Amino acid sequence: MENNEAREHFERGIRYYNSNRLDQAIDEFNSSIEMNPEVGWVHYHLGLTYANKGDFDKAIGSYERAIAINRDDAYAHNRLGYVFEQLGENEKAVEKYNHAKDLNPDYAWPYYNLGWIYKKLEKPEEALEAFGMFLKKNPEGASARHIKGVIKDLK
Repeated sequence: MENNEAREHFERGIRYYNSNRLDQAIDEFNSSIEMNPEVGWVHYHLGLTYANKGDFDKAIGSYERAIAINRDDAYAHNRLGYVFEQLGENEKAVEKYNHAKDLNPDYAWPYYNLGWIYKKLEKPEEALEAFGMFLKKNPEGASARHIKGVIKDLK
């Protein structure tokens, strides 16, 4: 990000986001975007903020803008999949999760999300495969321990 003032707005937005002051975060991210509209990760973080507020239409727009700037942004594709899943658009969600993992095979979270959506769709084999890949990419931590229990229940 070349514009120092835009960077400052972005960094304030991150601080507000991390302290759950989402309206202030949105204001800061939008100020950053006004000054430097072609920075994909600002649109991504704006999408995260909208999604956390439950404003999924605006989250979709932000993620799509991030993807338009960088079509290989696996994180934005993954989070867009999550929003589609929240809206009950499971086919679109699966498509986005798969695209995210294809873009970055080492990124664990699309596998995690695929595991959960396949479990919800009562596709245990697909869920087991996705959760297994998640554990290969992310073998430690609370999420991994939880998924190990989920896998036992699926078998």
